[in-house]
Amino acid sequence: MPGQTPTESPSDAYSDAESTGVSGGTQGGPAGGASVGTAAAETTAISKAKSKAKSKSGAKQGVRARRKAASRERILKAAARIIREEGMAGAGVAEVMQAAGLTHGAFYSHFRDKDAMLTAALELATAHREAWLNGAEELPESAWIEKIARLYLSEAHRDAPGEGCPYPVLAGEMAHANARLKDAFEREIQTTVGRMEDRLSDEGFMTARDRAFGLLALFVGAMALSRAGSDESRTAFLNGARRFASASAHRSL
Repeated sequence: MPGQTPTESPSDAYSDAESTGVSGGTQGGPAGGASVGTAAAETTAISKAKSKAKSKSGAKQGVRARRKAASRERILKAAARIIREEGMAGAGVAEVMQAAGLTHGAFYSHFRDKDAMLTAALELATAHREAWLNGAEELPESAWIEKIARLYLSEAHRDAPGEGCPYPVLAGEMAHANARLKDAFEREIQTTVGRMEDRLSDEGFMTARDRAFGLLALFVGAMALSRAGSDESRTAFLNGARRFASASAHRSL
């Protein structure tokens, strides 16, 4: 009305207070800054806690992975030893797990089935080739043949099958194995022959590969017969095979 001072409505008062920061300091007053700072601190603390928990979880997973890998290695080493000594037939799941000092139930956390274990163990067992093929690269061919013959056709190798080449014990058994194991065995044979072929040359009507197969057959056959023979023939097989290898190396057959 004319002559009266205008009154401020409640809504106008709220608007003024909001614009000047009176309402709890939400637009930059001290109280609003404290709220923002507290929220930021809480977010940082939560983030650090999550990061720490994730780090602990990752560390635990790493420990579990290392333990699992160590158990798998124990299983394969036990299986490889049994394969060298007794062949595939002796390397049943129960026998291997007992030799590895692990429970039967733990097997399937490492391998899909028995053949998967045997295939991997065969690869480990045949790694013995490195013990008699390595370390003589600098020798001429004839001296190299004589050296690997001495190493393979030794009494020490014959008397410790668990530490040696699996071919002598597997040669007969693999004829009755399933296709999967036969394929694995063939791969290892081809690898060994290939390693030997690389150090041999063609000779007359024989290629280097022919000679590699011939030497490997000589070594494996003599070792198998030596292990099976009487006291007299055990030594004769090894000595005869070594001399035959030496004669072939010097082309004096």
